[in-house]
Amino acid sequence: METMSNPYPKKMHDTYEDEEERKHFQRIVSAFKYYKNHSLLRVKKTESYLLSLPAHHQKLLSKYREHLQEVKRCIENNDEIIKLIIKDVAHIFENVSPATAQTESVRFTWSDCRR
Repeated sequence: METMSNPYPKKMHDTYEDEEERKHFQRIVSAFKYYKNHSLLRVKKTESYLLSLPAHHQKLLSKYREHLQEVKRCIENNDEIIKLIIKDVAHIFENVSPATAQTESVRFTWSDCRR
């Protein structure tokens, strides 16, 4: 039964929610895909800043420079894991077509991933 607070039919509302969920999911996937580039750029900016410091300050921060190398290594490792996570992402909504979505009400949420 439709509630008075929702002026839209249930099918239209479900279709809208499904589309919003797809858009949200794509934004998350895009963030995963851009992780490596963004993270390495941040490290590179920090390294550039370090190089702009006087030599005696750079010497004091030699351990920090080593730390940044470790951060870059971790970014590379994380990127490999992210690639595994998103490798089949193009097929995630494959089992839902506009025609079946209205009758089957198939949904994917992040809570499903935790199960």
